[in-house]
Amino acid sequence: TILSGDLKDDDVCRCTTHGTIYLCTVNGAFGSGARPPRAPGPGPGQERSDNSFHVVSAAKVDPSAVLDGFIITGGTADGRGSHDDGGGLIVRDGRPTLVQCRFQGNTADRRGGAVYCGFYGSPTLVNCEFIANSAARGGAVAVDEGARPALANCLMAANVARHSGGGLDVGRDCNVSLVHGTLSANQANRGGGIHVRGATLSVMNSILWANQAGGP
Repeated sequence: TILSGDLKDDDVCRCTTHGTIYLCTVNGAFGSGARPPRAPGPGPGQERSDNSFHVVSAAKVDPSAVLDGFIITGGTADGRGSHDDGGGLIVRDGRPTLVQCRFQGNTADRRGGAVYCGFYGSPTLVNCEFIANSAARGGAVAVDEGARPALANCLMAANVARHSGGGLDVGRDCNVSLVHGTLSANQANRGGGIHVRGATLSVMNSILWANQAGGP
């Protein structure tokens, strides 16, 4: 099942690389192709002005709020205030549970192309994939404002951050748990895979490989 922020279904193909594999998203579909790679985000002729700021919002919910088995795509957080964070999912003061969800092709002007977790939010993400998302901070996932998310068995691949944390960006006073994770082929100016500042990050039994820092 696809949850798409592309309200008019007019997003065009955009490609990036996961290692030597080209990944394309076309109107929510996912597959491999032979087109030249480029960073995720609007391409020539691509119209995203109709796309929703956030595909999913979770505020003041408890762990019984469960999202299981969805593809979340086309979120474009390019508004003002909190509407420039979390293109795929924004969590504020909530504790939702996400299982076997794929976030792909989401963007944010500021934080969390796929997911932004803030204001003491504590989501649990299990067996989720974050593919070809982009933002200024946290191409896949950004955590700030004292949030405490837990991620288990998650994949972050081919995400891009213009500034920091190609895969994961963790802000001050946060506490993040990453267990059995894989971060691969993500790019950022600082912290191709993960960027942490003034926070607590616990990483266990995880793989970080082929991430690139120094500019997407």
